[in-house]
Amino acid sequence: QTPPIIHRDLKIENLLISTDGCIKLCDFGSATTEVHSPNISWSANQHSSLEENMAKFTTPMYRAPEMVDTWSNYFIGPPVDVWALGCILYTLCYMKHPFEDSAKLRIMNANYTLPPDPKYCCFHDIIRGCFQANPEHRLTISGILERLAAIAESNRYNLKTPMGLFSSIKGGAGSFLKNLKDTSTKVMATMQQTMARTDLDINYITSRIIVMPYPSEGIESAYKTNHIEDVRLFLDSRHPNFKYSVYNLSGRPYHGKFGQARIVDCSFAYPEQFKAPLLNSLYQLCEDIYQYLVGDSRNVVVIHCLDGKATSATLVCGLLIYAGLCEVPEDALQMFAVKRCPPNMRPSELRYLYYLADIVRHPPLYPHYKPVTLVSIQMQPVPLFTKVRDGCRPYLEVYSENRCILSTLQEYESMRLYNIAEGKCVLPISGSVCGDVCIVIYHARNILGGVMSQGKATGIKICQIQFHTGYIPEEETCLRFYKSELDELSDGQGHYQEKFMLTLNVFVSDVERKPSQPAPWLTDKTVRTSDTVFTTQIEKEETVDNFVSK
Repeated sequence: QTPPIIHRDLKIENLLISTDGCIKLCDFGSATTEVHSPNISWSANQHSSLEENMAKFTTPMYRAPEMVDTWSNYFIGPPVDVWALGCILYTLCYMKHPFEDSAKLRIMNANYTLPPDPKYCCFHDIIRGCFQANPEHRLTISGILERLAAIAESNRYNLKTPMGLFSSIKGGAGSFLKNLKDTSTKVMATMQQTMARTDLDINYITSRIIVMPYPSEGIESAYKTNHIEDVRLFLDSRHPNFKYSVYNLSGRPYHGKFGQARIVDCSFAYPEQFKAPLLNSLYQLCEDIYQYLVGDSRNVVVIHCLDGKATSATLVCGLLIYAGLCEVPEDALQMFAVKRCPPNMRPSELRYLYYLADIVRHPPLYPHYKPVTLVSIQMQPVPLFTKVRDGCRPYLEVYSENRCILSTLQEYESMRLYNIAEGKCVLPISGSVCGDVCIVIYHARNILGGVMSQGKATGIKICQIQFHTGYIPEEETCLRFYKSELDELSDGQGHYQEKFMLTLNVFVSDVERKPSQPAPWLTDKTVRTSDTVFTTQIEKEETVDNFVSK
């Protein structure tokens, strides 16, 4: 009829056997005549709403690829019933469902196996014709009927009489259908609980920016999501012809598992001890991502660290600021929190996003390159890290970009013990730095055994700070960092008293020190637009309305 009725929930359980042996189709509660045609102009909300609608009216193991992945932009219409008929035919032949685990990736890629049993090879062409990922390439109902008629004629079957289809199955049709129904019910019942384990942990911040955790392989894949092969299949199916670039912030390599896809190892941005990326490196990564997206409107970027949270959020939010979508980091962070998860960003990472916002604003506020002398550092009140919680024995390390330029570590007995009654502890530094700086403060402990038996100290981290000297005003002599502005605070109880803070005494030189390489923002001539991080204008307008401060 016109328009055709789409059942949408064809499955073994909805086939009833009458007393005369005829099969009747039931349960038209999910039926519709509506055809959906997602396209490139659809917003993320439209895709999400459609997928929720499909999940409401369909059974997972019988869903067609266009139902489980609306981003493929295939139309959703009568061919979904053809796919389900393929599932039913396969099940009747081989007594098992081709997608019994309802695995989304296997369905999207029509990844199934035909058993070698030659008894049902005459149906293989029909099964293959039903299981085409592209609905336009799928067999039509009339095509299936023609092939079944040809098979019946060659095997002298009369399709108009009851077939006794289940007579050869032990227990009869009722038992057969019941077993299949039990299997389907178990899958349905556990679908929600297993979703986090079987589905990939991948989120689209925009239609062109993807975030995920580090892809697992080997033993890790037994207890972590996102097996690297599943991730690759997902990206290859969603963004074919390697139209994606992976930015690896984890510091761990892949061993070439992404084939010909473009991989960017971002470990250069994170020297030892640094929790936020170097400012030059953060800018260069944002610039590189932007240029890649500009290069082809089909290109997307995949950004990940180990858990797909704070470190990934820093680069994603930096990109949104660089592209001009967000003027302040809070807007970008809110967008990341809604689209993926709360990032739990470190204070230094947020500080560097503010630096980046200053660089790209109009007019820009660039960092200076005047050397800064670190005179001393003061902790007040005294942090409590001794066993009896009455003080600490601190030492510090100062890192300037990729090297440690100063350490006050000495023989254990040579380092001073500060008591809580003293109120504060002051550590002299007397070192000159320029650019990215990281200061790590430890509490020294003397532990017997191994190298520690020789009187050397082993450190428990008290806290650390990271900053760029270019944003210290020339007249500034004292930088204060409150507890909420410090990185790597100890998780233990009672280490820090109320209003704990760190004070850094500095002296800023009058003379600029020319850097060895010009700052990337001085050589970047890109005319940027926030349109670049979106596929459509509608998507951009929705995002601006929802996340950008007015």
